Amino acid sequence: MQTAFGISSHVSYAAYLAANVVLVLTSLLSGKLADQYGARLVLLAGMLMVLLAPTPLLLLAGAFTDPPVITLVIMGLFGVVGLFAGAAPEGLASLFPPEVRATGIAASYNVAAAMFGGFAPMFLTEIGSHWHGIPSPALYILLAAVPAALALGFPLWRQGTTSPQQAGAMGHAVKSITPASPDDGTVIAESLRGERL
Repeated sequence: MQTAFGISSHVSYAAYLAANVVLVLTSLLSGKLADQYGARLVLLAGMLMVLLAPTPLLLLAGAFTDPPVITLVIMGLFGVVGLFAGAAPEGLASLFPPEVRATGIAASYNVAAAMFGGFAPMFLTEIGSHWHGIPSPALYILLAAVPAALALGFPLWRQGTTSPQQAGAMGHAVKSITPASPDDGTVIAESLRGERL
């Protein structure tokens, strides 16, 4: 940020601090919305924001390099990421049965991090700072969002039966876990098929 926009390290630090506060708040909001409306719906809205927001925000930052504008742009970008990131854990966890959930999440995360994180510097160096007027980081985000769009458009959880965990995370109504009786400590989880998908 200091070399791209020519701002001081103090301003850069303050901008990232403010942006991280926005990231935390939007992640919490997104998680709450995912609990109310289902992770799939919130992930779709977050993905659309991730697709649409970076290009105009980065063009704005390139046109106005004043510290307040740069700070607002960084806060906006972090806020958009928070809208997607807050619902992502619930949606991802619901794709795997409890027996293999840790392995499924770890494998998918590591493959995605290696592919998109590992090749990002090479891709951004190859296309330069802009590609036909589009800032290269915004273009990379657009390309990286394609797998998310495909996954949300053709969800795996529609194939076969729906487990209670998948039903709750992907928009079905799930009754809360309640004790069977106050004395024995056992729990009963009951699920209902909802119609929000």
